[in-house]
Amino acid sequence: MSAPSWGLPAARCLLAATGLIYLYLGAVFVLWPVGWAQKIGFTLDADGVVEIRAVYGGLELGLGVFFLVAALRREWVGVGLWALCLTFAGLAVCRALGLALAEGPGPMPWKLFAVEASETVLSAAALWITRGAEAA
Repeated sequence: MSAPSWGLPAARCLLAATGLIYLYLGAVFVLWPVGWAQKIGFTLDADGVVEIRAVYGGLELGLGVFFLVAALRREWVGVGLWALCLTFAGLAVCRALGLALAEGPGPMPWKLFAVEASETVLSAAALWITRGAEAA
């Protein structure tokens, strides 16, 4: 069964949009880690600033580039969608665990969970829709 004609372009758009968002967020956390950490409720010492730059900045920049390359190369779309789905599933599952164990979390973790769970569903749906499209 082949993918609907809109399936592959939609998957590529999802990868590209996520890649651009990751690049933006990665740059923000590399360049302004303290200000943005405070916006989401974190206070940082010097070690925390290094961690924010590395994990929130560097990891997101690397993933952003990967998702953009996957969007641009037809043969990478499936792998990109798997990486997208597993990345967001990992974030959503661990955030759900954190929310379950936390005492009175604020609204930001819930908002992030909603985004991560939604992106997991979107990328899983894109994988389902495009199955076999890479071989076509």
